[in-house]
Amino acid sequence: MILERFKVPAKDQVRVSEAALRRTVTQIFEKLGLSKEDAAEGSDVLTMTDLRGVETHGVSNMLRQYVRDYRAGKLDPRPGIKVVRQSPGTAVIDAERRLGIMVGPKAMRLAIEKARAVGLGADPLTCEAKAVHIGRRTATAEATVTTTAGKLVAHGSCTCLVTPA
Repeated sequence: MILERFKVPAKDQVRVSEAALRRTVTQIFEKLGLSKEDAAEGSDVLTMTDLRGVETHGVSNMLRQYVRDYRAGKLDPRPGIKVVRQSPGTAVIDAERRLGIMVGPKAMRLAIEKARAVGLGADPLTCEAKAVHIGRRTATAEATVTTTAGKLVAHGSCTCLVTPA
């Protein structure tokens, strides 16, 4: 259910296709100096958030804040993350003032690669992870790890607090 303060009166509503919204948001991020990959990743997260009905954290509410933060220098548009330390199955990442909606998916892909590499004996593992929520101050992810036979080995979720450096 949408909060009253986020409701747009019918006379002010503008409806656009998903493709047009993704394209426009991607172009806005690119104008702010983000790489094509990061711009598309951010556009995907914001657009999908709106499509899931979470307007508080989608294009309609968050994009203007991100634009302000990039313009003010609070966020770094350059691509990349810094792996501070790692083991075969873990990694500690410093996002270095990069936006969570771009860093989160990269971190999840790294976690999936590490889980696949570590495996479970002779039976390789499959790890599926997804961002459940990526907000301004918190991010929540969940993942499942299964064997090739489909046996559930692990399921986990985490909520991370995003704090300024």
